[in-house]
Amino acid sequence: IIPHPVNCLRGYYYCQMLWRQSIHSRSIFGVNRLLRILLFISFGTSDVQGFSSSPRNSDYKWLIVGGGLHGVHVAARLKDAGQEMIGIADDAPYLLYNWKRRTENTGMTFLRSSSSHHLDIPVDSLRNYAIQHHEKKGKSKKKKKKKKATVSAVLNDRSLFAADYHRPSLRLFNQHCDHVMNKYGLQQHHARGKVEEIIPHSNHVKVNIGGNWVTAENIVLCLGSDDPKVPEWIEELPFPLRHVLDTTKKDGPDETQSKVCVIIGGGISAVHKALHLIAADATSTVVVHIISRHSLREQQFDTNQDWMMDAYNAQRSIAKGGKGYPDRVKEFQQQPCPNQRRAIIRRERVPGTIPTALSRGKGGLQEAIRKGSIQWHVGEVERCETNWMESSTITDLLLSTGDTISNVDTVIAATGFGTNAPGQAIIQDLSARYNLSLSPCGYPLVNDNLQWQGHSRIFCAGALAELELGPSARNLAGARMSSERIVATVDAGAIRQ
Repeated sequence: IIPHPVNCLRGYYYCQMLWRQSIHSRSIFGVNRLLRILLFISFGTSDVQGFSSSPRNSDYKWLIVGGGLHGVHVAARLKDAGQEMIGIADDAPYLLYNWKRRTENTGMTFLRSSSSHHLDIPVDSLRNYAIQHHEKKGKSKKKKKKKKATVSAVLNDRSLFAADYHRPSLRLFNQHCDHVMNKYGLQQHHARGKVEEIIPHSNHVKVNIGGNWVTAENIVLCLGSDDPKVPEWIEELPFPLRHVLDTTKKDGPDETQSKVCVIIGGGISAVHKALHLIAADATSTVVVHIISRHSLREQQFDTNQDWMMDAYNAQRSIAKGGKGYPDRVKEFQQQPCPNQRRAIIRRERVPGTIPTALSRGKGGLQEAIRKGSIQWHVGEVERCETNWMESSTITDLLLSTGDTISNVDTVIAATGFGTNAPGQAIIQDLSARYNLSLSPCGYPLVNDNLQWQGHSRIFCAGALAELELGPSARNLAGARMSSERIVATVDAGAIRQ
C-alpha cells in the first residue's frame, strides 16, 4: 500500500509535534494517537480495531430492528430496566402488525403457549390483566373471597383461557399486548421504515432506515422470517394462491365462499385455517382438503417444556430446592460446536404438530374429519390440471397417492417459512463486510450475552440467537430469554464503552 504524499507530510509534522510533547507521546494516550495517525496514513482509517470512530451524540441508545413480538418484548424489558432513547425500526404501519395479520389470516382463536408467556415483565401480568378487566358478577362480603372467586371465574372463563395450560385467547393476548405497549409508550418509539443497511463503528452503529441514517449506541436484531414457502406447482393454478403468513396479498376470490378448498401443510396453521373455514358459516357446505407430507402429529408444544425455562424460573427452581436448568439445557450450553447445536435444535424442535385440544377437543380436527367437512391426505401434489370452459374453469389436483381432488376453487398454503436465517440479506452483508462470525448454517455466532461475535454493540434475539438459546428461541419463551440476557449485560456493564 503506497501512502498518499499529503497524508505522509501531515503525519510527519503531527507526529513530530506529539513526540516533543513527551508527557503525552510517551503515555498510552500519546501512543494511541500516534498509532491512529499511522493507520490513517496507511489504510485510510483512524481506528485501531478496524471500525471508524463515532460522534459523541446518538439518536438512540438502543435501536431494536424488528417490531414483532420479540422486538416489542425486548423494548419493554429495556424500558423497565430504566433505559431511555429507545427506537424500534420496522416497516409495518404499527408494531405487531405482522403478528396480528398472520394470526387473523390463520383463524387462530387460542394461543399454543400458556398464560405465563406474554410481552410484559411480571410472569403473572397477563392473568392479572384479565382479572382487572373481567366483568365481576355478584358481590361478596369479604375481599379475600371476592378476589378468590374472581380469579377462579376468570381462569374458568373459556372465552378468556383454554382449559389446558390456561392458554389465553388470541383476543385477550392481543389486548394485553396493546396494554404493554401503552404501559411503556412503545408505539411512540416506532421508527417506521425498512432497514436497508447497517454499518458498525467502534462505539456506535449507523443504520439506514428507509433512506434516513440514524446513529445508535447499540442495536438488537429481532428479525423475523419473511419468506413464506410456496410449492413449485402454483404457477399452474388459474387463480392466485394464498399463503396464511403473507401479509401483503389481498387479491383473489373470497375464501369463505369456497366450496372445495385445499390447504397445503400439516401443522397448526393449516388446522387453524381449516377449522376457521368450516366454522365461518354454520350452513356452509365447504369441504376442506388438507394435504400433508405426514400423518397427523399430536404434541402439546413444538419443543419440550424444558427448553422454555428462562433465568427467572431457573432461579425459582433452585430457591425451592430444585436443580435449576434441566439437564438437556445444560448439555446444550456445554456443547461448543455450532453444528452439534444445530443438530440438537433440529431433533428437539418438531415441525408440523398440533396440540391435543385442537385435534381431539370439541369442534376440533378429528370431529371435523368424522363429519366429512375436513379430509386429510398424506402425500403431495404432483400436478394441476385445468379445463377451461366458456364461462368457468375446472381445476383438479392430482396427488402422489393416486387420488384426485376435483373442482378445486381455492388453494391456501400453510407451509411455514424457508430455512434461511431471518433477515438473511442484512446478516450476510454484515458478516462479509465486517467479519462478524457466522455458523455453517448461516446464523450468527453470539456469546452468552447474545452479542454477535465480532462486535459488542450488535445483539441478536429470537431465531437469530437460537444457537445460544436453543430450540425455543423463536417462541415467546425465547423472547423472554433473550431480553433477560441483554438487560443482564447492561446491568453488568459488559458493553464496551
